Amino acid sequence: MTLPRSAALACAGTAGALALLFAFPIPISFLVFPVALSVFQFCVTPFLTNTGLYRHHSEMLKATVRTAHTWEIHGGTSWDYIRLFRLSENGTVATRRLLRFYLEGLLDIARLVDSGAIPPEVTVTGTSYFFSEKSARRLGFRIEPAGPRLRAVLVLYYLDLVLLYSFARGWIAFPNVLKARRAAIRAADLVARRRDIEALIARLSRPPASRRAAATPRVSGPSYPPGSAECTASGARPAA
Repeated sequence: MTLPRSAALACAGTAGALALLFAFPIPISFLVFPVALSVFQFCVTPFLTNTGLYRHHSEMLKATVRTAHTWEIHGGTSWDYIRLFRLSENGTVATRRLLRFYLEGLLDIARLVDSGAIPPEVTVTGTSYFFSEKSARRLGFRIEPAGPRLRAVLVLYYLDLVLLYSFARGWIAFPNVLKARRAAIRAADLVARRRDIEALIARLSRPPASRRAAATPRVSGPSYPPGSAECTASGARPAA
């Protein structure tokens, strides 16, 4: 989507979200707030991508906060899911594709570190609840308690998380965001894991086989959205 069109969509989404909030009296508007937030996030994603506030490392893994010390990564938003998936792909197909997208994003970050575009001392971080903690540790991530900011963002975006999590699982499911953890890894250490990441991507790129399912990294939920951590993917759980 072009910048002018994405800007128009962002304005329309912001106006729609505000209209939803002000259409109801205050007690009810609190209940409508998650819906308004979902509408807003969906509509601003293309604009934030076009303006560079979101830096995508793969189709479903983006970096939001990017400083000399921290590279905060998140999974895709509802916009990305609708753009990349068909409804019939829920469950196993979606899970495998999401895992591959997250791993491709981590591999891209490793390549950028190797080329000098990202400092090796940077900490790559996100919310770990897409990969299981065991899988995240296998890729070299440290698992730490999520801070209050990350937990608050996950709660605010809970409606989106439930929808995206349910799509990935193939049934209605409710992620326990209060148990979310922060996954972190030094950028230089991520480079050292490139072969492991490439091997997992190759495995996930093969046609799925029922007996091979056990070899696929276990999923526990999707990464969270913008400004959140969504992501998340971070070791990515991944995301949001």
